[in-house]
Amino acid sequence: MSESADAKTILSDASHPAWSDEAQVALKVYRKLRASPDQFPDAALVDEEDLLHEAASWTALDHHPLGPAVIEGGVAVRGTAFNELHRRYDFGAGETQDFHVQGVAVGADASGNYFLKASVGCEGKRPDGEVEVLAMFIGTIGLVGAIRWIGHLGTNEEMFIRTTGHDPRLAAGFEALTQVQLRFSVSPHLPG
Repeated sequence: MSESADAKTILSDASHPAWSDEAQVALKVYRKLRASPDQFPDAALVDEEDLLHEAASWTALDHHPLGPAVIEGGVAVRGTAFNELHRRYDFGAGETQDFHVQGVAVGADASGNYFLKASVGCEGKRPDGEVEVLAMFIGTIGLVGAIRWIGHLGTNEEMFIRTTGHDPRLAAGFEALTQVQLRFSVSPHLPG
């Protein structure tokens, strides 16, 4: 049942049509994480000025709007999911290296807890590389903060990632959230 009629309506029923399939995926992840209270340690989100380093290396970008919040365990929750962001490097002579992030679920609750869950991978014959996944919480007030994961992937390696935390700035900006922007960056290690 709705508490108000505006776009930020808090819903008590996650099966409501306004709660998208992407949000349902994020809600399932959130439910599992909330089962263990120590899953959200105090960990500050990345600030805007820290996002500017090596900005030219961003190679894939997608964004999803955040719909209305759902009450889960007495707390308002908002989230979304992404299928895949992919980047292919072509080294010539038919040699390529593919990097991807897929099965992404990201979200936050009104108390300031946040999460990012995904799978990153690398396929091909070339050397490994550094991968960065960035989930930015954006609202009517601008960037609230971002979850950052950086890792090293070997050739033909798949890695499951999960990053959780708690930041009071997210609680303060929760009502203003409008979207999550997902950025995926790769820096392949080149031979010689």
